[in-house]
Amino acid sequence: MSEVHEKTQFCKKTIDVETGKVTWLFGNGNTYSIALDEIPEDTQTHCALHGISQKGGDSYASAGGDYAFAESALTTTLTNLRNGTFNVVRQSDGASKGNGELAAALVRLNAATMEEATTLLETASDKVKKALRTNPEVKVALADIRAEKARERAAKAAPAGTPSLSDALASLKAA
Repeated sequence: MSEVHEKTQFCKKTIDVETGKVTWLFGNGNTYSIALDEIPEDTQTHCALHGISQKGGDSYASAGGDYAFAESALTTTLTNLRNGTFNVVRQSDGASKGNGELAAALVRLNAATMEEATTLLETASDKVKKALRTNPEVKVALADIRAEKARERAAKAAPAGTPSLSDALASLKAA
């Protein structure tokens, strides 16, 4: 029987709210940390605002040009912050990037319905999801899904009057 070796995490970041300290532990054993009280007050404010901006942006990072999704995700995140909730256990509706795309890939491969895939992925460990994502068939399905989304975004972003590819090539050949 062969041994399974876990890959060493490059860097583990820990935020300790009680002590107001952030620690980075690198895979090579080196540790760095900083406490909030080591930072000047105006810089603390800047860090807080940056964190809020980042948290908001992360909420809609997987929107892929879908304004309704992005605005809903941002509104939910801002409401949670206003209510004192920083980390939320997600209820997957297929909309989160990892679970949504992975669920869509499983559906595309006829491995499950969207409802079945979403339910399975809600309870699956990160290790199981990673194993699914590294499966060659799933990788291809994920790449296809991302390519389709990229084509949709490009088509929406193209200015009016943009020539088709065949027209653009024909004008290049004519030149």
